Amino acid sequence: MKNVSKVSLKRGLIVSIGISVISILFIVALSRNDFEVESLQRVKPEYLFLGLAVTVGAWATRVLRLYVLSRLLGNPIGYFRLFEIYMSAVFVSHVTPFTSGGLPLQVYLMHKEGQPIGRSTAISVIDSAMTTALLVLLGPTLLYTYVRRREYSLSPQVDRLVDVAIAIIVVLAIFIMVLIVKSEILAKLLRWLSRLRIVRRFISPEKLDSVANWLVREIGQFNRDISDLFRRTRFGFLLAVVLTFIYWGFYLAIAPVTLLGLGVNPPLVRTLLAQIVFNIIQPFIPTPGGSGGSEIGFALLFQSVVPKPRLPIFVSTWRFFTYYASLGVGGLLFYKVIGSQGRSTAIGAECDPPVKDTCKP
Repeated sequence: MKNVSKVSLKRGLIVSIGISVISILFIVALSRNDFEVESLQRVKPEYLFLGLAVTVGAWATRVLRLYVLSRLLGNPIGYFRLFEIYMSAVFVSHVTPFTSGGLPLQVYLMHKEGQPIGRSTAISVIDSAMTTALLVLLGPTLLYTYVRRREYSLSPQVDRLVDVAIAIIVVLAIFIMVLIVKSEILAKLLRWLSRLRIVRRFISPEKLDSVANWLVREIGQFNRDISDLFRRTRFGFLLAVVLTFIYWGFYLAIAPVTLLGLGVNPPLVRTLLAQIVFNIIQPFIPTPGGSGGSEIGFALLFQSVVPKPRLPIFVSTWRFFTYYASLGVGGLLFYKVIGSQGRSTAIGAECDPPVKDTCKP
């Protein structure tokens, strides 16, 4: 784990916003010959306010599921505190490559509220897994049904890209499950690495061995917490599943509501499928917050749905709902929670494995 200073986060913020703005300007430049003033006159403000309400609804539902999971495992954190933690994690995701910084920060902040690292990890991983479960399980089914029937095939290249993304997601999911079920495999791997000469130049075998023991202990706590979750109350778990469906309902409604606000009658199935394709590909965009790839990718996915004169406005508005709004709110809450401390922030808090379950920022 590494310490990421406020300077690094600010740099990521500048890079992320800069790439996003440049990408939107690029889309505008490509559409400049087709732009019409009438496109702005067709905007319906009431639907844009509805889009913002839907976005906030998605945030609130995601936090409510975190709250339910934390109560089920016996270490409840207040809803509004969890809201601050979640939005802070979203902010860090937006300014780190591959959106990789959010989950470790969420684990760390939940641990600072008194939860063991293993339990915080269990809650956060279960929460993320439930979010992606529908995408991983239902998304490929829908995509293959429509893409293979060529009812929603953008191009052979995009189809192959989606195939590769689905395969990577499935392989990673299986790999993570194997490590969780057989945590000793990870410990053996680390101990094997400790014997390599090139590894010993940077880290001592004793340190790797202590990390391996710590990981086995925390994964064991993780497994016990998951068992407790399923054993204690099926109703609570069912409630978390229902909240997952509600969350995706809010999230997938953002694009159709935005289109309605721009005076476009959206083809619902194609709009939903385009968002599914985007969410499968998005984790593999290496820039902070997925900037650049998100804007251009979304424009490519919706070019057959949105009239070209309104495509830049659509992408900009959708990006505001899904990125800039959470970037602003999350940034304010992040600096409220951590920024006033005046020190480095541990993205994926750095722990001292062999001693005790405490983390040092």
